[in-house]
Amino acid sequence: MSASAMPCPWAAQARKHPDATAVILSDGSRITWSDLDRRIRAAEAALPGPADGLLLHLPGRDVSDLVLLVAALRAGRDLLLVAPRLPEPEVEAMARRLDAVRVPASGASAFLGAGTQPAVETPMLRGGTRLLTSGSTGDPRWIRHDVAAHVVSATAVTGALGLGSADGWLWSLPMHHVGGLSILFRCALAGAALILPSETFWPLSEGVTHLSLVPTQLQDALDAGVPVPASLRAVLLGGAAVPAVLLRRAVDAGWPVRTSYGMTETASMVTLSQTWAHPVPDPPHAGAPLPHAHTGIEDGRVVVRSAALADGVADMDGCFATSDAGSLDRQGHLTILGRLDRVIISGGENIDPVRIERAIESIPGVEKATVIGIPDVRWGERPVAFVAMTDGNPPDATQLESHLRALLESYTVPDRILPFPSLPPGALKLRHADLRAAAARHDEE
Repeated sequence: MSASAMPCPWAAQARKHPDATAVILSDGSRITWSDLDRRIRAAEAALPGPADGLLLHLPGRDVSDLVLLVAALRAGRDLLLVAPRLPEPEVEAMARRLDAVRVPASGASAFLGAGTQPAVETPMLRGGTRLLTSGSTGDPRWIRHDVAAHVVSATAVTGALGLGSADGWLWSLPMHHVGGLSILFRCALAGAALILPSETFWPLSEGVTHLSLVPTQLQDALDAGVPVPASLRAVLLGGAAVPAVLLRRAVDAGWPVRTSYGMTETASMVTLSQTWAHPVPDPPHAGAPLPHAHTGIEDGRVVVRSAALADGVADMDGCFATSDAGSLDRQGHLTILGRLDRVIISGGENIDPVRIERAIESIPGVEKATVIGIPDVRWGERPVAFVAMTDGNPPDATQLESHLRALLESYTVPDRILPFPSLPPGALKLRHADLRAAAARHDEE
């Protein structure tokens, strides 16, 4: 249970602007702040389990998911948000291990009754959230945030963007990722409308002023020729490395992209760039620190100091040492140079996969590349590259290897060059585990 308490911004908006739009549904209908507050109060009264018990939920992107989140926080409960694609036996086992009361989607939908009148006084938020890290380079683990961390982070971002009540933010990332969860807090603090996506997602409707995307989503939009609505003011891009070629395409197409850096442990972003224009450097930087955070480099490692850090991740000096290598320029812009824990050790030699990726991406016709280490009986590990071409065709491994031998030491040239596998259902990006599995399937074929 959280030790701090924060005034509930959803309730504050209901008191100040009861008839203003809080949520725009995918069919265009609207929910006001006062109606949303009534639903939250009804949900709080109906929460299952003991008053201090953990709640577990598999969220979608529906108003009922938002209602459950705020109801839990008002009740001083922790809400565990689990990816909906997780197999049911794993969800049940997780609930047993954590002694959590599961609130299914049907239970969350039941909270959408009329409820009661908005409270005269603004209630407090006292609970917290728990999210599962991606586990892309290590064992997955739960990360807990006190509600204050979300509020601190969202306050910094809304201030930097000038987000206000006339804006609308598309709920473009899932709630079980910190990037999707943070959108809810930003809208509530700024009084901006939360816009729910349609099933097709694209095209964007007029009225969307802000959008959070990971690079794969932006690439899909560019590949599909999605038009940029006149209302769109900012596209916050993060969650994975941003290839320069992708950012240049976005600038050419008129997308108002701002790159960022953050992670689950930092309650979303800690740096943010200005809107990009040409020239775009390679690699692009992720902007300068937001007001609530400080970024530094210690022995090549990115270190973050922030009031929005997750519980237990800071050292005794209040710093969180990330697993990312980076650099800072004179303007304080942070550039991510790769993962420190991605180093491939092959025959006693350390191989930097980021260096190989950049070499591949410098070859004409290459859209993006990711290099991972695959266990090898003789060498310990060997690099394998996954490559996407700008024309959409599979990579010509022989031709690319010929280019790479002129750019890299022979022992760093990947043993195999494979096409990117498809994203797993419901996933936003490929984990290293997905790529290793794809390499194994290729070996079996």
